[in-house]
Amino acid sequence: MRRAVSPQFSPGRIRSFLEGIWTVASRLRVCIDAKISHQSIINVSDLSARYIIDTTGNCVFGINSKALDEDDSFLRSVAEKIFTMTRVKMLRHLFMQSFGDIARLFRMRMTKREVEEVFISRNCTQLHSDSFMQLKQKLQKEGKLTESQVVTQAFIFLVVGFETSAIHQSRTT
Repeated sequence: MRRAVSPQFSPGRIRSFLEGIWTVASRLRVCIDAKISHQSIINVSDLSARYIIDTTGNCVFGINSKALDEDDSFLRSVAEKIFTMTRVKMLRHLFMQSFGDIARLFRMRMTKREVEEVFISRNCTQLHSDSFMQLKQKLQKEGKLTESQVVTQAFIFLVVGFETSAIHQSRTT
């Protein structure tokens, strides 16, 4: 899989995403200006997470997730479902890590099936031609990646984009 995916991370390919990042950054500036005019205190962590979700949606999924504009945007709600930790979810994770063989026997999942279905059903027609998902779907059609690998890559990009980047960005502002 690494051999099939590595060319997607060439400097030229990464450079092609700068326009999308710049577009989302300009929308972030407008959003911040609007919030400053209405509020004296701004939640930078929330804005950072919204910016990262929009950037991830634009560059990875090729969609406009509208996370900066809407509180209930599609990708933001999916990310919240992934990261919302309940006691039952924590116990399930602990059980699966401690007793992996038994968890596989009972086909236990780390994520809810509905979240997995979101990534499976995102074989959209609205994708940009230069998004990572479009390239991965092309590799899937060529037989170089399976559907499971494409879904896993989409999940990883969303998780990394939402959590890690937003935390680091909010700590530096």
